[in-house]
Amino acid sequence: MEKNRRVVKAIHLVLSLSLPAVIVAILSMPVMAYTTDGYLDDWGVNLSEDWSLEETWVPSSPGAYWTVEDNIDCSQYYSKNYCGVHISGVGTSYTHHAEPRIILWKRGWWVCSYKQPYHERVWSARSRELNDIEAMYFDTNETHAFFAILTSIPRDTVMGDLAIDLDGDPNTGKHGYEYGIDLEGGSTNNVYLNSNWSDTNRFKGSGPYRVTDGTVIGTAKVEYVDQDIHDHGYTNWVIEVSVPKSVFGDFVGPGRIHTTLYCGNDIVEITQTPQKEIPEFSHIAIPLTIATVLFYYYSRKRRRR
Repeated sequence: MEKNRRVVKAIHLVLSLSLPAVIVAILSMPVMAYTTDGYLDDWGVNLSEDWSLEETWVPSSPGAYWTVEDNIDCSQYYSKNYCGVHISGVGTSYTHHAEPRIILWKRGWWVCSYKQPYHERVWSARSRELNDIEAMYFDTNETHAFFAILTSIPRDTVMGDLAIDLDGDPNTGKHGYEYGIDLEGGSTNNVYLNSNWSDTNRFKGSGPYRVTDGTVIGTAKVEYVDQDIHDHGYTNWVIEVSVPKSVFGDFVGPGRIHTTLYCGNDIVEITQTPQKEIPEFSHIAIPLTIATVLFYYYSRKRRRR
């Protein structure tokens, strides 16, 4: 009996000494931080790695939502020299992603095509790479929402704006997107509420394309940076965006994030965003730790009686 009491006391002593260390470790856990500089290294994505490997595209943040549609989805359309990774996920978990079809107006008919990116004049990998939007990432921290797009489109008049649906209601906003962010750069990176949109030029259902008007409710930081990394002869660019979350209000959903090109011959979308805010783990850990300490204290007090 005396031996059992000594064992119990030893366990209590270990718990008492280790609990402060556990608390410090929990509170010092890193919170994902992004620098809006036009590079994906802080997302955990190294573009200098092999693009044919799925793990190259997977971000490190457990809260990131993302879609990769690099080159052509050869699970739907055969191509010998222009296949790419097509996956989407949350954090490090992902599934294979079927790239949506686009509808082309051709010779008086709407024709379904899986061939994104599409280039009708020359069927080479180089010509298709000219129109390729490879990936999109989305994440938040306590104060900001972050977006990143990888594309072969340089900053010019072709790349579309960022369309955002946060309420999941297809009847709010034109095309169902109630927010828009101007991606042209400079001092015009406005965030719009109830934005109207221009449509794409030749591909049905690829829109919306660009904000035409709306109520300006804030300003985004936008960096549009050449990565000096070439794919089939064309360099690739990262468009990185950050917006104060107060501009949007609460993040409720599910929702969609979308961008395309002038003709609509390639699109990329994230089709679900977080339904509600998840508190930082340290905020949960503090009351949980206090409750554990109090339970331990009163348990010992009752045993002494």
